[in-house]
Amino acid sequence: MKKNIIILSLLLVSASFYSQVGIKTPDPKASLDIVGNTLGMKTGANSGSWENIWLQVDNRKASINASSAEDGLQFNVGSNGKGTYGDDQVLRTVATMTSDGNLGIGTTTPQNRIDLGSDAPGATNNPAGKKLAVYNTSTASSFYGLGVSSNTLQIHAGSAADGEPGMVLTRNGNAGIGAPSPNSAALLELNSINKGFLPPRMTTAQRDAINPKLAGLTIYNTSLNCMQYWNTQAWKGSCGTTPPTPDLSANCTGWRLPYKTNNQSATGTVKGTSLTATFSDYGNVKHSTNGPNRCGISLTPADIYWLGDDRSQNTKMKIRFSRGVTNFKVIQAGTHARETFTFTLKYKGVAVSPTVTVSPVGGCNDQFQITKPASNQVEVKSLNNWNWTVDGTGIIYNIGGVWFDEIDITALETTNQQNGSSFNFCVGDVL
Repeated sequence: MKKNIIILSLLLVSASFYSQVGIKTPDPKASLDIVGNTLGMKTGANSGSWENIWLQVDNRKASINASSAEDGLQFNVGSNGKGTYGDDQVLRTVATMTSDGNLGIGTTTPQNRIDLGSDAPGATNNPAGKKLAVYNTSTASSFYGLGVSSNTLQIHAGSAADGEPGMVLTRNGNAGIGAPSPNSAALLELNSINKGFLPPRMTTAQRDAINPKLAGLTIYNTSLNCMQYWNTQAWKGSCGTTPPTPDLSANCTGWRLPYKTNNQSATGTVKGTSLTATFSDYGNVKHSTNGPNRCGISLTPADIYWLGDDRSQNTKMKIRFSRGVTNFKVIQAGTHARETFTFTLKYKGVAVSPTVTVSPVGGCNDQFQITKPASNQVEVKSLNNWNWTVDGTGIIYNIGGVWFDEIDITALETTNQQNGSSFNFCVGDVL
């Protein structure tokens, strides 16, 4: 009892002289200055009281502690100016920390580590739905952050107090950009009257460097100026629906196929895109460096394919490409009477129907007949009377109008072949 009276006397003397009270310090720096590491309050006088709260200061650490606070440690704010320490105060709980480590702001029963309340307005432009602000003006007219509405998470970037979010994600996984209520049938809905959708843009070479590629991968090809998507085997798209205008010039403006023996491959470039051609199924296919030159048609000797020599009964060859091609220019020369060749086209194993355009370069075009005996075939027949002792006639024609990746060449009625024909092949465009 004596000790308590002495402490009280010291407090009264300190307060009367300095208007400040110090506990364990003769020089208080605050209205109440305590030197020690614990300041506590409890509901009972004995040391074993369960309900208590204390402030504790240790080396490099300070803490607020509450014991037996199963309903949480709450922060309450009064909304009126009446009373002192709870007298006539209207208190509102603004934050609650529970014993399981959850923090609630706007809710006294937080269900998560940070819980901003359970109220979710139905309208996307309701200001009460703006829950977490990264930034906002003092007038609440430029909100940046996250909001909620009925079954919807909102993303705001400068929204007005009653403004709708720029992006939303619904409970069912529907996302909307510029569409606060995305259609339930659309995984992603984009809505604008003055903006478009801009996919990744890249060249053909950059496109081909993508690895791995999944079906449906979509890009805009800046080399071909069109949209394309990957279908697990090839790039398809708007640039593949309408093949380019056929090249009818005398020279090869794409990739001239080099001569290769049976089952060999060659790789070249067509308008910046890599292309591999594989040659197979040869029957009476030879290489000749003697390029016939008649009717204004000339061949590149190093790349000549000589088909149909010596009236062979088995003249044929197949060319497979690593991707779709078109504008397949055939430069044919040294053709004799009745010699006939058939070109059969496929794409991904399916027959395709090409168109054939004859170049005006040749001076003997009227001595050939070009027909389509089947939808995917082109037949070129010589009508002239040249015999094997002269160089024969020549013609240039372009096979296109569709995309294809396989072409079979055969000689028809091989007993009528006089001395065969010489060919150069040129690929003008690729997918």
